[in-house]
Amino acid sequence: MLTDQELDEVYTKACYAMAESGEAKQPLFLARLALLLMKEVGDAGRIRGTIEAARSLNDASPPRIPGRFAGDDRLKG
Repeated sequence: MLTDQELDEVYTKACYAMAESGEAKQPLFLARLALLLMKEVGDAGRIRGTIEAARSLNDASPPRIPGRFAGDDRLKG
């Protein structure tokens, strides 16, 4: 599991990489990143649950991240 510092570091790295790709290529960067991370996770159930959590970002309730992260309050809302 990522520590808060590790999560911040990799998130920042992803933000810089996305910015470097240019505004027009940001959707492609995010799609490729998502596919690569899905392969790394390697668990279709966790991936499906995470997709649903991402969909719920506009809901009033905070998203629940499935699998080993389900109880990790740092990853909610």
